[in-house]
Amino acid sequence: IAPVEGNGTGKIVFQTESGGDIYVTNADGTGLQWITTGIDPQLSPDGTQIAFTRWDPQFELFTINTDGSNEQAWFMAGGK
Repeated sequence: IAPVEGNGTGKIVFQTESGGDIYVTNADGTGLQWITTGIDPQLSPDGTQIAFTRWDPQFELFTINTDGSNEQAWFMAGGK
């Protein structure tokens, strides 16, 4: 990944596919890091955590630090 100058100093979080790998990177494209797997990742306003969901084995809402530590489930609904 080649850095993109002038793209800011924040972080970007993205997933490779629905329910797939979640990554975080610096806005300039450096520092790519695999975090976990899940759906619809969103950065917290302060950029220190990521909120995301998983549907299997039941719907759950999680947070995890942007360094991949401290994954926590906050809400669970349903089940198989």
